[in-house]
Amino acid sequence: MQAWADGWSRTARRVVGALTIGLCGLLSACGGGEAGLAQQKAAGTGAAVVDENGVALIAGVPESPTSSRARAAAVATPDTPATSLRVHYRRADGNHAGWQIHTWGAAQGPNWNEGWNAAGSDDFGVYYDVPLAATSGTVGFLFHNGDNKDNGGADQSLVLQAGANEVWRLQGDSTNYPSNPLLLATPDITTLRVHYKRFDGAYSAWGLHLWNGSGLNAAALPGGVTIDNWNQPVAFSAMPAYSAGSDEIVFDIPVLNPQGDASRKGLEFIVHGMPPNENDKDGRDNNIRVEFSALTIQNQVGHVWLVERDATVYTATPDLRQVSSTDARAVWLNRTLVKWPRISASGTVRLYHSATDRSASPPTRR
Repeated sequence: MQAWADGWSRTARRVVGALTIGLCGLLSACGGGEAGLAQQKAAGTGAAVVDENGVALIAGVPESPTSSRARAAAVATPDTPATSLRVHYRRADGNHAGWQIHTWGAAQGPNWNEGWNAAGSDDFGVYYDVPLAATSGTVGFLFHNGDNKDNGGADQSLVLQAGANEVWRLQGDSTNYPSNPLLLATPDITTLRVHYKRFDGAYSAWGLHLWNGSGLNAAALPGGVTIDNWNQPVAFSAMPAYSAGSDEIVFDIPVLNPQGDASRKGLEFIVHGMPPNENDKDGRDNNIRVEFSALTIQNQVGHVWLVERDATVYTATPDLRQVSSTDARAVWLNRTLVKWPRISASGTVRLYHSATDRSASPPTRR
């Protein structure tokens, strides 16, 4: 084990290029060493170093003759349709002239003010056909007209699904609607089921701020739950249907059914710290807003997923895998153990290395 660690340390000092780190989990290194690296080089670029347990520890960066901007979505086959993304956008004044969508992440990233122009228009507004750089993962985006940005300049995101992706967006509304929200029927929902993930697992240090007038059905809360007290957050464990799993907690928030009043369009609440950290809103500047019309509702229950330090309200299980050649971070806990931040403790991690830095330069955004 010591020999492997010393060998890896010498190899690491010789690595000049960028490290690309793909998640998910905690890597406990054993075996390999210089011999493993030699086997990899002999096998060719992209071959993985495998320990005695058959676990791939290190892999060379695959050859990339073109930059990431030249990559497109996978080509369709009879069994696997190509992944694509169309984003519809509607401004209240109907004036979409000059408005572009700027993208990054799983989408190709243009330079600022060289974003994607609308591909067409319809009765809803305009729509953008976004070139993709990957067939899965998260697309980050902003609507902007020069330096005038929608949503207060806050980054927006959506998680790609296999096949055709199509979402509708309204000015000033951070909801990714799966269909035209102007044509949606009144939702029939009485319960919002929240899936919340913290990478540190410290759920007891956080709670909920709930109040009347937010869409909350306060009368359906369990007895003893006190709302509208900023200095006394409601513990997650006090909420209906609370359960704690290995990777997340789940709890229910009762809501006022829009079937009784069509003006009940959503719910607002806040996740924030327990005393003395009440003013820490888990990385969010604004209230968490859930639009009922954006949810998939079954038996009067709709689901959302929240992630620590992530302002996005996900309406499907988020893909939290990450690959980066520009801002990847890791911490050596000791000579044989590496930990990546913001990843689950389960799963696997692959470390890519490049002595010649074949990674593509990232697009700029501001």
